Amino acid sequence: MQTNHILPLLKIGELHWADNLRKFLLKYDIITQGISIHEESTLITFGFGDEIRLFYKHFGATDSAEFMYYLRKPTEIEWLHESNTHQHLLQLFPAETLENYVIISESRTGEPICLQINNQAIYAFSKKPVGKHLLFHSFNDFLLLELVQFKKQVCEFDFESLEEEDRFMDTVVNNTDIHKDLRHDKLYKA
Repeated sequence: MQTNHILPLLKIGELHWADNLRKFLLKYDIITQGISIHEESTLITFGFGDEIRLFYKHFGATDSAEFMYYLRKPTEIEWLHESNTHQHLLQLFPAETLENYVIISESRTGEPICLQINNQAIYAFSKKPVGKHLLFHSFNDFLLLELVQFKKQVCEFDFESLEEEDRFMDTVVNNTDIHKDLRHDKLYKA
């Protein structure tokens, strides 16, 4: 049986995307909150692109254990090369590898999840397996995968098989050059 899976948005910035996402989250008692203009202006200094800035503008102060839980609040965002984890990462990576990354989140095991400011892709710097791993080609892909995970959690998405879920995800996000199992382990595996 083929189920029609629908997300509240497909692209940050599309017509009514913020209202649609707000209504969707409110249906599950998640009260959304944006950030102040001052906080929004600090994101520009980090080199954030339009997608992530728009998300923070409308939803950056939302406090929810179910939705974008590990995403850092604007006051917690920091350059990777100025972070507490930098010294440890220097044991694993050359210093130039750690430049131009902003920590926006962390994995379930506390490893930095970073936005690369030149291409706006999202990477994990991990100890196990050691490496810099591409997780998402854009913040939009990160948000859409979070929405799918959330809808699965609240039993709104019920895929018949892993293959069906993979086919659906491939139509929603760009999974080219992504190690999906590693991404799942870093972000969602309990």
